[in-house]
Amino acid sequence: MKDMEGIFHIIDESKLDYYIQENNRKLPEVDYSDVKINYTDASEYDLDRLIQKIVERTQFILIQKTVAGFHQYKYVLVTNSNAQRSKIQLRFSKSPDKGRKKNIIASTMKYVHFIFSSIISRQMVRSKGLSVAFLAPDGGGKTTLINKMLKDDFYHELFCDVETRIFRPRILKNLGQYRDHIKADDIGSNPNPHNVEEHGLIKSFVRFTFYNIDFIIGDFIDTKFKKMKNHLVIFDRYYYDYFGDLKRYQYSFPMSVPIFFSRFVPKPDCVFILDADPQILYNRKKEIPLEEIKEQSERYKEYIRYMGNAKIIDVDDSVNNILSRITDEIIGCMNVRAYKKLK
Repeated sequence: MKDMEGIFHIIDESKLDYYIQENNRKLPEVDYSDVKINYTDASEYDLDRLIQKIVERTQFILIQKTVAGFHQYKYVLVTNSNAQRSKIQLRFSKSPDKGRKKNIIASTMKYVHFIFSSIISRQMVRSKGLSVAFLAPDGGGKTTLINKMLKDDFYHELFCDVETRIFRPRILKNLGQYRDHIKADDIGSNPNPHNVEEHGLIKSFVRFTFYNIDFIIGDFIDTKFKKMKNHLVIFDRYYYDYFGDLKRYQYSFPMSVPIFFSRFVPKPDCVFILDADPQILYNRKKEIPLEEIKEQSERYKEYIRYMGNAKIIDVDDSVNNILSRITDEIIGCMNVRAYKKLK
């Protein structure tokens, strides 16, 4: 209740001419996560400044701004607290002018301007959701952490849905599945991917090119589409896994090849490299030699500059503490993106 009182105290100070819609009449005595506010004489710039004041003077962080319609704006805020995170949406809708003669031509021009500047540039191109990729040496705990995120109520409150992908979008099948004598069920993860022979150079390039097409096309028609619908898309490994563990994919070309083509592969919004002392990782998964784990860990750090917005996360801790740090980074990423949309 104190949070809502603080927000409405700041709104009242701003002299904004507003009223609360019928279903929120009991505010601020009762907390609501979705508050609908009608306003009269205020511009988008004025509302943006108001939200900034709310963020500066309360414990909330801005993570999303959306143009929801003609003179309709939605701001999503979350509490800046690891102990108990919560989300609130402030929806502002402009009330029709009463007692004022309308200039039909001017009103039409404003609406056309809105169609092109707001719907096309902000709604369709700018995403509301997020894509996140996890990388780690063997034993880094990616699966455990991802499963924890899938069950976390806060992520399901923050996003409309939480989805996972293995390595790539998978618009295209595994290359081997296009051969008639191999069924889809026969293609699975290799329990010991390092105990295999490398493909020849030509076969390596064919496979590499084929899967790169999936990264590029899949991002456009799958990942971006999901993000427009405010989904969180989690990748268990991604293209950048080549940098740490090229042998897993049986490619025989040098590391310079995936480094060069990384500039053409769409970058996730956040990349997390899970890292710890190699001995700790080895104790978790002894199928992989200790020296191989050490080399993987060093290679991820060496090539991190090619991964976009990548962070190294120490996983020598409890799952809950690790998830808390991951959540902080995700909120920070969304906060930076939201502020870029303010006028």
